Amino acid sequence: MKIGTELRCKSCGASFTINKEDEIVICAHCQSVFEIIRHKEDLTPSEKLFEIIEDVSFKKSAKNIFDQSCFFIDANYTVEDYMRDISEITERDITRLRNLATMEYHTDLFKKMVEKVEDTLEENEKALLYKDKAAFKLGITGFLLTDKRLLFISKKQIDNLLLKNIVSISSSYSNFYLNHHRYRTRAALDSVCLHHYEMALILGLVCTLAKNSNEPDYKIKVSGDMN
Repeated sequence: MKIGTELRCKSCGASFTINKEDEIVICAHCQSVFEIIRHKEDLTPSEKLFEIIEDVSFKKSAKNIFDQSCFFIDANYTVEDYMRDISEITERDITRLRNLATMEYHTDLFKKMVEKVEDTLEENEKALLYKDKAAFKLGITGFLLTDKRLLFISKKQIDNLLLKNIVSISSSYSNFYLNHHRYRTRAALDSVCLHHYEMALILGLVCTLAKNSNEPDYKIKVSGDMN
């Protein structure tokens, strides 16, 4: 049965509509019960990509961000779409978003951080954006996103996570952690100075790039709030 389509009851012929969240449908006319079997083609792109861990719980802020990132994925956002929206937001609010740098905005900070990791990058690898963890003293700690990897930069070291190796996401309020519990990982997408929409764009972009780097049956486990 196709999700979101109007069908007729096999028993009495009355019409009804299957909603996305339905597991069973009861005919309002004759009370016949139908089990909804979801085929792979019925799933949205985000439902195919994310494997939600049972009993997952989100803080409200994390849920808003995750749901918005799913919207971008379901709208088939490309890398160019994400970067266009990020550029438009940065242009409108360039003072508040001084810790979000691209080749177009806050270019000096962007180039400085790319230079720090240039020995790690492959020849044709494209740096997309840099997000600093600080709000004021910039250029010390943050993450650089390329089309192939995330680089988590600090005073002492640079951690390298290939996007194709992302297997799980967990959240803590508005921050998202990749591949591990938040107390044992440096792979964190932090939300300092970002509104939910902006954080959702970055999370959606990371997940889309990871998806593009993997096989069609690739899944990311989502384990919700870690507090």
